[in-house]
Amino acid sequence: MSTLEALRSPGLRPFSPNDLSSIPEQFSSEKGAPFIIGVAGGPGAGKRVVCDSVIERLKTINPSHTRKIAILKISQFMREFEGEELEAAKSGHLNMDHPDAFDFDLLKSVLKSLCLGKPVKLPLYDSQNFRRKEETQDWNEIPDVVLLHGCLALFDPEVRQYLSMKIFADVDSDTRLVKMVNTELAKPHYNLDKTLHDYARISKPTFEAFIYPSKKCADVIMPRGSGNHVAIALITEHINDLLMGNFTPVNYSNKGAIVSDIFEKPKKFYNPIPE
Repeated sequence: MSTLEALRSPGLRPFSPNDLSSIPEQFSSEKGAPFIIGVAGGPGAGKRVVCDSVIERLKTINPSHTRKIAILKISQFMREFEGEELEAAKSGHLNMDHPDAFDFDLLKSVLKSLCLGKPVKLPLYDSQNFRRKEETQDWNEIPDVVLLHGCLALFDPEVRQYLSMKIFADVDSDTRLVKMVNTELAKPHYNLDKTLHDYARISKPTFEAFIYPSKKCADVIMPRGSGNHVAIALITEHINDLLMGNFTPVNYSNKGAIVSDIFEKPKKFYNPIPE
């Protein structure tokens, strides 16, 4: 099983020049790299709704814009599980929001290809069998804007290097819990006790250990998440300016970026979820 050791620095500390690394040349706007926006936040914060709202607003401004924008989901990059992990996943006893459940190397390779202007084959994930499907989603034409959303969109320091804008949907835990409960109650065979158990033992500690710390890396923090219509309007306006040519993306190729991690120490991969 993969570990988080390779992703971690010794701990929180004042950064030094040794922490600075040149961002790869593929960020150069002359090469036609897309403007990639990462949208992170806790479960139930409305990350997908934020992306959908931006698309809908752009449609009202200029329908042709939506053909230049694509949505990418972190959930497409889940790992393929084997053995005990696969059995735990099928029985619902594996923490699917933990960083070790994702293939960040695959995500980084896709983002790198996009920034180089190369066509990409995106994985399609079978959430029933926890395997990647044989078919892929092919992007033969590189979009101008990519919206990458998921709880851990800002987690990996190397993934963050490919993001032109980093957004954190900041919704308080009580509000997110209510949304999770309402979602569960809408299912034919809901189990409220299991929902509350999973939240207390799994979702909450995972959020506090891995998701919430990534808020420090965000360029834009959205209080109330998808309910913050002013923030969504401003983000939409920014994207529209970009697509209309009224705004030139900053060429980051000659600048430095802090790449040291923000997490103090590895946290256990819940395997299986404690009863």
